[in-house]
Amino acid sequence: MTLLPIIERELRVKARRKGLRSPRVITAVVALLIVTWTVFVPQWWGLPMPPQAAVATCFSLLTLVAAFMGARLTADSVSEEYREQTLGLLLLSHLKGWEVATGKLMSNTVTAGYTLMATVPVLSIPLLRGGAEPVAVFKLALVMLNTLVLSAAIGLFFSSRTSDGRRAQTLATLLMAFLMFVLPSLVAMAAIQGPTSPWRWAALLCFLCPTLPIYGVFGVGMSSAFDLGGFWTFLGVQQGLAWLLVFAAGRGITRRSVDRPVGGFRLGWRQRWGLWRLGGTATRSCRRRRMLDRNPFEWLVCRYRWRAFWPLLLTGLPLAIFSALAVAFPDEVEPISVGLFVVVLMHVLLKFQMVSDSVVPLLTERREGTAELLLSTPLSNREFMAGQWGAMRSQFGPAVAVTLAATGVLAVLIFLDAERSTDLSRTVAFLLGLPAVGLLFDWWTLTWVGMWCATWRGTSRKAAGNTGAFVLILPWVGLFILGSVYGVLAVGIALRNGPNPWVFLGLWIVLGFGGNLLWTVLTRRILKYRLRPLLEKPVES
Repeated sequence: MTLLPIIERELRVKARRKGLRSPRVITAVVALLIVTWTVFVPQWWGLPMPPQAAVATCFSLLTLVAAFMGARLTADSVSEEYREQTLGLLLLSHLKGWEVATGKLMSNTVTAGYTLMATVPVLSIPLLRGGAEPVAVFKLALVMLNTLVLSAAIGLFFSSRTSDGRRAQTLATLLMAFLMFVLPSLVAMAAIQGPTSPWRWAALLCFLCPTLPIYGVFGVGMSSAFDLGGFWTFLGVQQGLAWLLVFAAGRGITRRSVDRPVGGFRLGWRQRWGLWRLGGTATRSCRRRRMLDRNPFEWLVCRYRWRAFWPLLLTGLPLAIFSALAVAFPDEVEPISVGLFVVVLMHVLLKFQMVSDSVVPLLTERREGTAELLLSTPLSNREFMAGQWGAMRSQFGPAVAVTLAATGVLAVLIFLDAERSTDLSRTVAFLLGLPAVGLLFDWWTLTWVGMWCATWRGTSRKAAGNTGAFVLILPWVGLFILGSVYGVLAVGIALRNGPNPWVFLGLWIVLGFGGNLLWTVLTRRILKYRLRPLLEKPVES
């Protein structure tokens, strides 16, 4: 059996890396904060949450994390082998493609599985209040691990189809967002329409949604109105889909790694795709002259056309899907609530794509050795920074414009809604301007923090992880901690009407925008004066 040696080899490589235990501690602390807010915050306003609902909410949040964590872990596992041209050496032995794919899947997810399982005892704290059974916690933990495996299999499948890790991660994220958010809406619409509806086929898709078994643990909303199956049926179907994707990835690894002769002068679809991305000879020449005159580093990053397509697809696809649902089911889809959910999803997906693409250009040049050639040119640190911002601006400009337009339209709809024309709705409409401004600030900050992390991290996954943690996660952790302290103090001194929600909003503004200002000033100063010495250091894996 040749499967275990691959897993052993990958795990031995990971065991020598620093920071192997820190993700477990960080995840356990975040889980403790989630439990604290889920259990105690509703009580501050006189709305205690039942233990079952608290347990389901906590595990739902961790399942959401697992859904996108798995895709991120495996999206570059095979693509990296393609770029370094080391996968063919494995296939020269008696290994098969599906064995390599299975080894990559298990070796990349076992550490994440241990990390998520470390949160289970913390998430089980609401059990102490009674009303929930330990069997339910066991099933919810299985759902979380099942979602992780499914997400990792999807990331591995797209990684086997391309050598671009960013593209594989974007496609895997889009598919997981479809399974997590769009499929439940289709199932709900089919259930409302009834078994005679032409949309009844949508109920079959509920088997592919990782979140539905969470509610099925407590017997709520498991299989819509069609009663298609139970908890174990859902998990079995999703595991079957995951392993089908793994075997398909193995087949793709075998086909891509074996050289085949090309008959005559016919170009394969990969060559045609590459030519289409670069453009014709005249187009490339004109584009090269124009961009080299403006900034050489920007041309190096943006030499491929249509770089703005993937961020635009990432934000435009959820908007198009939910707009189609609103047109198909005008009586069932509530435009305000659905629109709020879509806008939040667009902001989240776009920011995490910014995290990935802010570190890749400079890190790729360092790993390929071309950074040394850049250092031999008269480019200054300011020109490097101008090229980085120009690349981020051209890549994410259309997607940011679409997201801001959707946010503005939603704010206008909430403000003009006659049925909900209250002071609270007007306040919500005005407060939607804060995420819009926050998106612009995060865009600017992620550009410099990502460039800085690319100078001292050896892999894109580590650099992107540090960038996202510094800019996107740390402010929320600070809000959880300070908000919890304020809530406990407010309850302790018996404030009238409980804690003031405007205090939480003020903390969010100070931590979010203050953190952006701090990281922007710090990283820009480092890049301005120390970029070239940092690029001269060797790349560490």
